[in-house]
Amino acid sequence: MLIFFCFFISLTQAQTPYTVEYQTQAGVFGVQVRNPEATNTKINGSPYLNQSLDFMPGTIMIDDSSIIAELMMRYNVYNQQFEIQEKNEVKAIIKNDRLKGVNISGCNYENRLFFNGEFFEKGFLEVVHLGKVSIYKRHECKIKEGYYNDRVAAGRKNDSYNHKYEYYLMTNKDQNPKKIKLSKKQLISVMQDKKDQVKTYIKENKIKVKRKEDLSNLLKYYETL
Repeated sequence: MLIFFCFFISLTQAQTPYTVEYQTQAGVFGVQVRNPEATNTKINGSPYLNQSLDFMPGTIMIDDSSIIAELMMRYNVYNQQFEIQEKNEVKAIIKNDRLKGVNISGCNYENRLFFNGEFFEKGFLEVVHLGKVSIYKRHECKIKEGYYNDRVAAGRKNDSYNHKYEYYLMTNKDQNPKKIKLSKKQLISVMQDKKDQVKTYIKENKIKVKRKEDLSNLLKYYETL
């Protein structure tokens, strides 16, 4: 995989949305972008992952081969969009089928089809582990309505951003990740061929599967069996 510097071919800002075109080794890649809406100050919290407004170094993967590097990016979970800061402007990437994934400060996100428990949809999943058993995390953000009781002068008057996430699992036999309730029982059932070894490893190492490091170590151990 080749990482290279990108440059603009054209940038039209007369109206929104507009298109930025990048020259890549695979050819010209056009990304539709728009100026994100102004932050609603009446909503408590932040729509961004980790509640941070900061931009961090990132790259965009196109068609599994080309990479647009040296971008400053952040993830607007509420809009399910990655934003780019360039020349003191903030631009939001509108979903594009050629966009395969994003990496921000070493954290990978795949733009892919997944089963949410009811139907298939496409969107960004954070990669937790890739292997015989792959685990993904889907971030969501919704607005929680405010509540306030005048009689007791308690509660919050403003709405607030409510962040949550859910886990997805995919084995070598699956084509798409599917939503799961992450638990030791669930993982042991997936690793049925090495059930005894996995149960022993979990017990001896006091594994807590919802702790990222523990989960990663467990899945890496399973890869060695």
